[in-house]
Amino acid sequence: MEKTSRLAFIDLHRGLVLLLMIEVHVFNAFLLQSYRPSGWFMILNFINGLVAPSFLFISGFAFILASQKKIKEFRTFGWQFYRQVGRILLILLAGYSLHLPYFNLSKTLQKSTPEQWRHLFAIDVLQCIAVSLLLLFLLRLVITNDRVFKYITAFFTLAFILPAPQIWVTDFSGMLHPALAAYMNKMGGSLFPLFPWSGFLFLGAFLSIIFSEFRQKGEEAKYFGAMLYTGIIFVLAGSLLYIEESPLHMAMMKPEITFFFLRAGYIFLIFYACWLFAKQGERPAVRILSGFGKESLLVYWLHLQVIYRKIGGESLNGSFKYTLNVMESIAATILLAALMWGAAYGWSALKQNYPKAFQYGTPAAVAALIIFYIST
Repeated sequence: MEKTSRLAFIDLHRGLVLLLMIEVHVFNAFLLQSYRPSGWFMILNFINGLVAPSFLFISGFAFILASQKKIKEFRTFGWQFYRQVGRILLILLAGYSLHLPYFNLSKTLQKSTPEQWRHLFAIDVLQCIAVSLLLLFLLRLVITNDRVFKYITAFFTLAFILPAPQIWVTDFSGMLHPALAAYMNKMGGSLFPLFPWSGFLFLGAFLSIIFSEFRQKGEEAKYFGAMLYTGIIFVLAGSLLYIEESPLHMAMMKPEITFFFLRAGYIFLIFYACWLFAKQGERPAVRILSGFGKESLLVYWLHLQVIYRKIGGESLNGSFKYTLNVMESIAATILLAALMWGAAYGWSALKQNYPKAFQYGTPAAVAALIIFYIST
């Protein structure tokens, strides 16, 4: 119980970001366009921009902690190895399933327009997380020296950030298949290509290793104190260099390195706040958000289905696109969040009560859906 409560800040952060993510998609889909030039909406839009890097950061941070006791089984290709590979593939499949033009392979191949193919290949945050986790997982398998592995995660953090401006202006369509080129930059319509976004996941992995070192010495508070001050420095310095109105603004090729560090700074501050709040004990808000955060993949996939999936030829987005005022959008956000919390709570309860059924039933259900997609 102590271990769970001490690490509750991870799921608390993830749950908080899930709520923000639901607000992002509800407001983007339904809010009247007349509100969008408003100053408050621009601030909200910046806050909303912390969702994807937060998910990536937490994914890297949590992977390191979760894998610490499984390394030997990973390297001997035991059950945990296949379970981890299955989880990563599930994230990847969930990401691509949201972009399918038809839930039928034959129709997809025969009827998809060039724009639909472009949309299918476009990389969203789930694909970015999955491929980044796969790379991190492979590195963890082959690098047996923990000290070397720590520095390798730092290296990959910079390797995804520093070359990003040049990679963003390079056309990979003539060098790679469109499905692979989409992972490199935004030219193929991707929202979250690996450059620079994977840098957030590897930053999370690097800082998770350092967290483990501090935790073993009983210096968890010292670690988060350093994260707080680093976050403040990143936010202040990043704002002065990134914001165009600042006298210290530096014009750089996009995506600017200041873009990365500014967002990393805010993530550090939120992470610190979640740790501080989780330390206060098992409050209802901690339990609710932490439980929400544990089922992040389900909530991510399901809430997008509710908003965008066509039922009877029409979707909620199609019916109510840009029609709600601010209060109506807030109410819709609360309603959808409540529905998603109920789904997450129910799903979590089923997994706890029927662990064996979920252990074998989940891969069987995924395999059945893939077979249905291919054969129909």
